Amino acid sequence: MDAYATVIRYHECTKHRFEAYARGPETLDWDAQPAPFRRYDGAAVKALPLAAARFEAPFARLQQPVGGPPVKAGPESIGALYHLIPKVFGREQMHSIGLINSHFWLATIGTVLYIASMWVNGIAQGLMWRAINEDGTLTYSFVEALEASHPGFVVRMIGGAIFFTGMLVMAYNTWRTVQAAKPAEYDAAAQIA
Repeated sequence: MDAYATVIRYHECTKHRFEAYARGPETLDWDAQPAPFRRYDGAAVKALPLAAARFEAPFARLQQPVGGPPVKAGPESIGALYHLIPKVFGREQMHSIGLINSHFWLATIGTVLYIASMWVNGIAQGLMWRAINEDGTLTYSFVEALEASHPGFVVRMIGGAIFFTGMLVMAYNTWRTVQAAKPAEYDAAAQIA
């Protein structure tokens, strides 16, 4: 028998299987080994799905194809723009650091209001949809749950408006930064040192 066949035979004898532990090279009493899964007499056997059937790569969402959904206006992208805009237009810094701070707080408050209102609405709707009467019917209809969520929708709209106001502050700050730059400064900033 050649070396390749010996390796394949050993691999087939020692690889792990779902139904039993891996066999060794015939040095232990493998026939008396315990079953890898516990079974109890009289208990029903429940077939579980394989973990690989529902596996999703943890970073798959980061690998978006070209032409995928646009990147959201998160703090990282906004901070990158605040860093790049003065560099592109040959300025030392943005027009106003105070406006950058205002934008930060408007975006933070708007995001917190937006998220908190959705969180509270989700809990309220879930509890209302789970409420059951004595006869097994739902206590609240879908429309009643929707009506109870109306204040949360208003807070969500206010949070979105505050966030959008922060974006307008950024647009104004960018406009003022670009207006203060002179074409000669663009060329100086574009030169590779």
